[in-house]
Amino acid sequence: MPCCKKAGKVEAVKVLRQGLFWWLVFVASLALMGGLITGPATAWAADAPAPNSTNSSGASNASSASNASSASNTSNANSAPPSASSAAASSGAGIEINEVRLERGDDQILLSATLRLELPPLVKEAAEKGIPLYFVAEANVLKKRWYWYDKQVSAAHRYYRLAFQPLTRRWRLQVSNTPINYSGLGMTLGQSFDDLDAALASVRRIANWKIAPSKDVAADGKEELDFSFKLDVSQLPRPFQFGVSDRADWNLSASQTGLLTQELLR
Repeated sequence: MPCCKKAGKVEAVKVLRQGLFWWLVFVASLALMGGLITGPATAWAADAPAPNSTNSSGASNASSASNASSASNTSNANSAPPSASSAAASSGAGIEINEVRLERGDDQILLSATLRLELPPLVKEAAEKGIPLYFVAEANVLKKRWYWYDKQVSAAHRYYRLAFQPLTRRWRLQVSNTPINYSGLGMTLGQSFDDLDAALASVRRIANWKIAPSKDVAADGKEELDFSFKLDVSQLPRPFQFGVSDRADWNLSASQTGLLTQELLR
């Protein structure tokens, strides 16, 4: 009986230690990443002027105070710094699909594409601090049916993981047809780059990607290709996901849809 009690106490101590450890990891993650999540919007709110108080001595004073307050607010609005989303938009950050080309191979339909991919300042800062970025390319071939839902002919996915390695001061890009886990291990093709621009240049180009068997695609104008590319925030570290899902800086995606014809399949 005393042995059972002792074993129970030891197990309880282990559980408490594990709980305390993960709580400390969670708090440390929030403290480390808090500045990246909030961004410049917090600093703008801190610099905002206090509301003007109105004088109750007379209607004329209240009117003049109201006019002065509106003029002051207008001046402050014109001189206020842009928000993070508008700053990202003005700098050309985001994802756009410039070109999509299709080719019929021996047994597969091959897709090649060029993208315009520019990271917003907050996303770039997070990547430079060691937060891995995950991108997903998706190509779906659908057969149009007027009498029912569209039939999915094929679905292809390509996953990217881009991470900065502090020890080597290099960028590591991994590409796989299956989701890449947090450790970056698994059946992936990896390549290292000296700087971020070189790594993003590789992400922007998709060449000879097998998206569907040739025998399943008739290219008679009744099939549709839906191609999309996005930054996948669902694969970010859990503490980091809380504040980025509703921010425009992190909602990066682009898509393009078109009918498959013989002219497109060279």
